[in-house]
Amino acid sequence: MSNKFLAWCFSFKQKFGMMLRIAASRAPSKSISDIPRTDSMGDALQEGILKSREAVFKNNLSDKQNKTIQAELKAGRPWMAKLRERRYMGTEIQKELTKIIQKDPRLKGMKENDRGPDYTQEGNPVKYELVTDTRSNILWHARHLTLRDELFRYIKLPPK
Repeated sequence: MSNKFLAWCFSFKQKFGMMLRIAASRAPSKSISDIPRTDSMGDALQEGILKSREAVFKNNLSDKQNKTIQAELKAGRPWMAKLRERRYMGTEIQKELTKIIQKDPRLKGMKENDRGPDYTQEGNPVKYELVTDTRSNILWHARHLTLRDELFRYIKLPPK
């Protein structure tokens, strides 16, 4: 990805409030009109992920998950404990988000996927990918080669 293209993506984010990953085949010079300026579905999904995060942080993790994290700390692997905690939180947040999607009429037709983009909706050209709000995670998703021809909106999960 060129620096010019990344700069364009970030200016788009600042102007329209969305963080997008645009395929090379949809580069700004080729098909900027294909990129939606508003995305009510993505906005509702972003709102849902924030509600999910709050619900999970109130209920916290299971006893088994907490014991696993504590075992990693006792074994002298704090980095692994932090990684496990993030994975567990992500899993719990996604479970909570699934419940919200089923209840929210604005998210009707949103489908969770095991492979490829995290969420899709039939007829919607934008695919949705959940990412933590860290530079490394966003860059990893940006370089995901199997999804290179898709238009994505990142649904960001900010830290607690």
